[in-house]
Amino acid sequence: MSKVVLRSATRADVDLMIADLPFRIRGYAAELDGKLLGLGGLAFFPNGSVGAFLMMNEGAQRYKMSLHKAGLKVIEDARRLGIKRVVAMAQPGVEPAVRWLKRLGFEEMTVDGETVFAWQG
Repeated sequence: MSKVVLRSATRADVDLMIADLPFRIRGYAAELDGKLLGLGGLAFFPNGSVGAFLMMNEGAQRYKMSLHKAGLKVIEDARRLGIKRVVAMAQPGVEPAVRWLKRLGFEEMTVDGETVFAWQG
């Protein structure tokens, strides 16, 4: 049985998943048998705020444990880098995303009428 590999994301991974990237990222790629399943990590915005992101290709949801391990790596990166706050948004209507963010230590809040999640370092 094949195993999902988590590795540092490359520019080629980003180009496959994101058409236009207006900010800097530090992320991980998940791949299975050489096929990119998803990309996630920290996004460093020009205003100084830091966000968490996850983009998945079809079928990636089947590898929940690998996705969770990647999420834990991102949180550890934030701690190691001394980041005090990371914000994220769950895809509307996707309750598993909300549960996962909470499991990673994000707290739900409302900002300007939008539901967001914040992790405090």
